[in-house]
Amino acid sequence: MTKNKEYVFICSALIDIPEILFQIEKIKNQNYIIFVTTHKYSYDFLCTLIDKKNIVFLDSKLGKNPKNIFNWLKEIIIMIYLKIFHGFYRPKKVFFYAPIYDLIGCFIVMKVFKSSEIILSNPVFNEGINGYHKVPKASLLHNLYSMLYGFTVHSYDNYRIKIFGGGYIPGIPKDVINSKFTLGDSVPIKSIQLLQQSKYLINHDSTITNHKTILLDQGVDDFIGISNFDEVFQRIIGIFDKDNILMKTYYNTSISPFKKYDFKELDFEYPIEHYNLNGSKNVICIFTSGIGRVPQGNYNKISLLNLFKFKNESEKINWKTFMDKIGDDILYPNSFDELESIINN
Repeated sequence: MTKNKEYVFICSALIDIPEILFQIEKIKNQNYIIFVTTHKYSYDFLCTLIDKKNIVFLDSKLGKNPKNIFNWLKEIIIMIYLKIFHGFYRPKKVFFYAPIYDLIGCFIVMKVFKSSEIILSNPVFNEGINGYHKVPKASLLHNLYSMLYGFTVHSYDNYRIKIFGGGYIPGIPKDVINSKFTLGDSVPIKSIQLLQQSKYLINHDSTITNHKTILLDQGVDDFIGISNFDEVFQRIIGIFDKDNILMKTYYNTSISPFKKYDFKELDFEYPIEHYNLNGSKNVICIFTSGIGRVPQGNYNKISLLNLFKFKNESEKINWKTFMDKIGDDILYPNSFDELESIINN
């Protein structure tokens, strides 16, 4: 229960965790609880870092699969549980780190802790909500969400839909966000990384990664907007030497776009930014937020984005802008010669 809990954190995905840990360190108060709304992976990882009694896993699946009637019934049960076992207490602050489409997270702040001060994560606002555009008419599904949760759910569009396709994104109205949420301070990524390095980095057998290049995996459809991927990537492999490349698999997919290249896989269970990588030579990717979150070390952090030709150049610009918001120490070679110069320096 949240009885006597002064602080509440709403967590959805792994990328929320480092800043949540930073805020916990900042408030210097162990009287808190974290609700992990959807991802068991996030819950399992948090349990390796902090006391399990401070974490509640809700296991909401409705947003991922609304066609399953049992997910609707389960969502109702979760809402009743939250109201009965947590609705009686008023924490000082509730930190909202979930994305706008995490409607059970929105339910917690709108209906369970509605009298508390709601702190909206700065990254959630700037990397998510601020870039969403309301469409004129909400979809039928989103109207059903409004009936279920007891608050208005709008349909939103954003640039990711243009890139990856899919339906509109559900979320609470922006005027409600502006009136009920307090925008949190922007926390420098380096401050978060310093905390990770001092307290939360996972050590491993460094002989595995010493002098190696770690390639960050991505989703299977991430490269559909690149027109010359195979041609360019084959040349990149030659520059780094395939035998020196270790692939860090992407936790959220079983199919890798790099599968056909048959790289050795790095046996790290959690995201790359949580590991001590000192001794590695390079950490590379095409485009992924993970590269920005990797703490600084005695290795190069390289995005290969600018070496590829995109069918729509605005996609490339969007990805670079996104990564630059997360980390300012990423190298972007513009040619193969520049790439060789970086890794040989």
